[in-house]
Amino acid sequence: MDRYKFGEFIYQKRKVVGLTQEELGKKLGVTNKAVSKWEVGETLPDVTMLKPLATVLGISVDELLSQKEIQVEEKKTIKTNKLLWYLVIGLAILEVLTIGIFLISNSIKISQNQVMMVDVNNYQEVLNITPMSDFLVEDQKITINSLYELNEGYYLEEDFLLTISYQINYYYYCNDGTLGVITYYNRIVDIKLTKDDLASNSSFVLEPKTEIIDFKGLKNVEINYEVTSCDGVVYKNPKN
Repeated sequence: MDRYKFGEFIYQKRKVVGLTQEELGKKLGVTNKAVSKWEVGETLPDVTMLKPLATVLGISVDELLSQKEIQVEEKKTIKTNKLLWYLVIGLAILEVLTIGIFLISNSIKISQNQVMMVDVNNYQEVLNITPMSDFLVEDQKITINSLYELNEGYYLEEDFLLTISYQINYYYYCNDGTLGVITYYNRIVDIKLTKDDLASNSSFVLEPKTEIIDFKGLKNVEINYEVTSCDGVVYKNPKN
C-alpha cells in the first residue's frame, strides 16, 4: 500500500466531513499527532482502526483501502449481486433442511431435551464467553482472565470441548503523548466443560519481549476472539 497516497486520501476525506486532526483523533481514541503521521505517510493506522476510521470518514473499508470511492451505480450492482448470492444460498439451505427433516421424521427419534450438536456457528446460543472477566496490571505486564460457562437452563451429559483463538491489542501512552500498541496474535486456548463443572477459565500473562523505553502508562486492552472448533452435545432442562 502506498502510505503517501493513503495519507492524502485520509486528509481529503477528513476535510470533506469537516473534522480537524484533533477531532478525528478523539473519535478514534488516538492523538492528533497520530492522525498527522497517517496523513503525511509517516505511519499507517493499525488494522483494528480501519473500520472505525472508515465509519467516521463516511466511507467503506474497501474504499479506504483502495483510496477510491465506489460510485452509487457500482454500489447498487454489488448490493444486487450479494442479494442474489444470498438467495441462492438460502434456497440451497432450505432444500437441505427439507431433506434432513424428512430423514429424521422417518428414521431417527431425537430426545425432546436435546438441543444441538454445538459448532462454531451456533455456540452463542448455549455458551457465554467473557474474554476479560478479570484484569491485573503490573507496570508493563498485564494478566487477563477469561471466563467460559454454559448458559442457564442447559446441561451436559459428557465433556464439552472448544478451542478459541485470541487477538489482543495492548494500547499504551508514550512519554511524548502519542499512543503505542502491541498486538498479540493467535493466542490459542483449549477449554473443557464437564457435566459436574459447567464453567471454566483461562489466564493470559502478556509482557513485552523487551522493555518499552518510552512507556508512560496503559491506556486500554482490546480483545478479539474467534471460536475455531466445538465438540459436544448440549441439552436443555425439561422445565425450561
